[in-house]
Amino acid sequence: MIVFLGDIAVRDEQQAKAVTPLSVLHPVPFEFVVANLEGGLGGATDEAASQSRLFNHPAITEYLRQSRVRVVTLANNHAFDFGAPFARTLPLLDRIGTRAIGAGPNLAQASEPVVVSHSTGPVAFLGFGWRAIGCPQASAEAAGANPLEPDWVLECVRRTRRDLGPDVKLALFCHWNYELEVFPQPLHRELAHAAVHAGADLIVGCHSHCISGVEQVNGRWIVYGLGNWLISEDLRYPARADLELAFGWDPGTGAVRCDWYRYEPRALDVHWLGASHPDSCHRVKAATPFAGMSHADYRVWFRKNRRKTRLLPVFADIEARRTNLLKQRWVEVRHGLIGVLRSVKLKGTEPRG
Repeated sequence: MIVFLGDIAVRDEQQAKAVTPLSVLHPVPFEFVVANLEGGLGGATDEAASQSRLFNHPAITEYLRQSRVRVVTLANNHAFDFGAPFARTLPLLDRIGTRAIGAGPNLAQASEPVVVSHSTGPVAFLGFGWRAIGCPQASAEAAGANPLEPDWVLECVRRTRRDLGPDVKLALFCHWNYELEVFPQPLHRELAHAAVHAGADLIVGCHSHCISGVEQVNGRWIVYGLGNWLISEDLRYPARADLELAFGWDPGTGAVRCDWYRYEPRALDVHWLGASHPDSCHRVKAATPFAGMSHADYRVWFRKNRRKTRLLPVFADIEARRTNLLKQRWVEVRHGLIGVLRSVKLKGTEPRG
């Protein structure tokens, strides 16, 4: 089984050394872990006071090693906070046998799948980051994240499926949605469904810092939001962000498992609450009231039930390319304005993921 975890951002050395590895906590055996490394390894400590920038202390690599984290995604909005993370992050990951996906010195490398051996056969991983939430975008000549642009995501899925053949399983790790939004953007849900039809075997997401629902399409699973995993105490989130999901997936049989954990911010630790199958789990049903809705019905439902509404547009359709671009630019402008307000102490300065 492969276990997928949400955001890891541990800036303090002593905390990084004290965290209990998943191999000790998890109640069932697993082969390896895939996680979101929210911020590169190393960031200069004299710059850490900047409340909008995140990194992981290099001491967290021991936790990654003991937890059997074989793949991390760097397709997120903090991986580049201290410049391109490749020079300091990749060598440290290499030492513990961990591969990175979703970012690179150019688009070709950022979109390159990582293939990892599993007892049931090889599994390929792709990472994507959404520009609207601050993920720097890679281009032919510039470093950044693999863009979470619908046409490009589907092209990457089809290309990987074509190049690797039908016997290699393919999992996507997507950094998307607004912070603390509990339901997926209609565009992202539509994209996830399309990616399944294009050849993806599993899709998991993060960034919203809370559980965002689990849905099955054509026998494939989509986990819209894993929630956090290990986030330093000074990144303050509401209590609902303390519930975390470790999603287990057997790429050979397709079997899945939800292991629920409670995060303790002050202790920077997690506690196992129990396990369930998504089909019979009350937490999954509560987080996924939209399961089985058509895209048209979900667009209407989402507008009525979304949590994040303050000057934030709804991204509704893949085909609305020009409209999506304008909305994306507005969200970027809004984020910049919030940064200015924080810098002059007119808005809270706590770091956000």
